[in-house]
Amino acid sequence: MQYIGEAWLTALLADLHEQNAEFRNWWLRYDIQGIHRERKEQDYPVVGQLILQSTSF
Repeated sequence: MQYIGEAWLTALLADLHEQNAEFRNWWLRYDIQGIHRERKEQDYPVVGQLILQSTSF
């Protein structure tokens, strides 16, 4: 994740954990630390080759 370790994000997460039980429960269920990248290549008769790169975190 691009902002992991930045002070403003750490402070925001601390506030959410402290003040919101729903957020605490939600946060425990999701591993959002990893970055997932996927590349797809496809040849199309009309437009030619498309290369798609997706990134999510």
